[in-house]
Amino acid sequence: MKRLHRSTFALPTLIGLGSAIGLFCALLGDGVWDAVAWLGLGVPALLGGWPLLRRGQNKGAPFKRGARLWHRRQ
Repeated sequence: MKRLHRSTFALPTLIGLGSAIGLFCALLGDGVWDAVAWLGLGVPALLGGWPLLRRGQNKGAPFKRGARLWHRRQ
């Protein structure tokens, strides 16, 4: 159970820490601090937007109401 807990919250914790570091660096100063702030805030934004970018590449049939979202691969 502890392993599941750690694996479930590991990535969101890292994303949150990166965002907090980016926000803190944006408040500290200019120059290198700005670059760290851009990375700290840009990477979580890209990770959050990645599924939306992937959805646009899917040229399949439009989403049908009531369609099963999860299926088991065979």
